[in-house]
Amino acid sequence: MGELEGLHRLLAGPLLLPVPVGGEKGLLEEAMRMSSITLSVLLLAGCSGSLPEIAPGDVPAFVRTHRLAVVMFSKDLCPPCDVQESYLAMSAQELPEVAFAKVKAYDGLIRPTDANLVRTYSLEWTPTTVLHLDGKEIYRWTTLHGRDALDSVLRAAAAGRLECTKDGCRIRLDP
Repeated sequence: MGELEGLHRLLAGPLLLPVPVGGEKGLLEEAMRMSSITLSVLLLAGCSGSLPEIAPGDVPAFVRTHRLAVVMFSKDLCPPCDVQESYLAMSAQELPEVAFAKVKAYDGLIRPTDANLVRTYSLEWTPTTVLHLDGKEIYRWTTLHGRDALDSVLRAAAAGRLECTKDGCRIRLDP
C-alpha cells in the first residue's frame, strides 16, 4: 500500500460519517466540514491534480477517438470523486497513451446532467470510472479505489496485457 493510499485510509472515516435524514441540525454541515478537512489534508499531501472535463454529450466521441480512454463520472459535493480524480490525474501524467476525462454526471447530489448518459452507463454511484478500448467499455470501477488498483489495470491495458472476454478481464503476465 502506497503512502498516499495509507493516508487516505487513515483519513477516510470522516468521508463515511453517517448523516441521518432529519437528524440533529448541524450534523450535515459538520459532515461536510470534516470531508473538506480530509480532502484538504489529502491535497496537501501531494494527492492533487485534475482531469480535463468534457460535456456529457461528448462522451461517445471521446471514447471513439482514443484507442484507450478513461472516463470518470462525478458529481458536485463528492469528496471521493475528488480523491479518485487526483489518482487518475497522476496516472494520466505517467500514461500518455491513455486519454483521460471527467464528466459531471449529476448537478448537485441527485439531478442527472444528462438522463440518457446516466441510463447508458448505469451510473448508480460516483465516482464511476470506465476504461474503454477501441470505443467499447472493458473495465469499470465503481466508488473510490486506490491508485494501485487503478494503475495495475491501466498499465496492463496500455501494454496490451489486459485480456477481456464476456466473463470479465484478466491481466496477462508476460514471462
